[in-house]
Amino acid sequence: MLYIALDLVATSNQVELAVSKEAVEVEAPGIYAPLRVPLPPNIDDTRAGANWTSKTRHLKITLPCK
Repeated sequence: MLYIALDLVATSNQVELAVSKEAVEVEAPGIYAPLRVPLPPNIDDTRAGANWTSKTRHLKITLPCK
């Protein structure tokens, strides 16, 4: 799992998320610069999921292994 704190983001609509076999990429245009987190080769990107928590302003990304 990957947790990202986005304290300046009010809603999930302000966040752009992309998950691929190589990396997780997160951006909040005009608020935060792009963040790229490389992934190990055993991550199953087809089963990845994300959850935004408004109260804490955290993005939780689930990255299951193959």
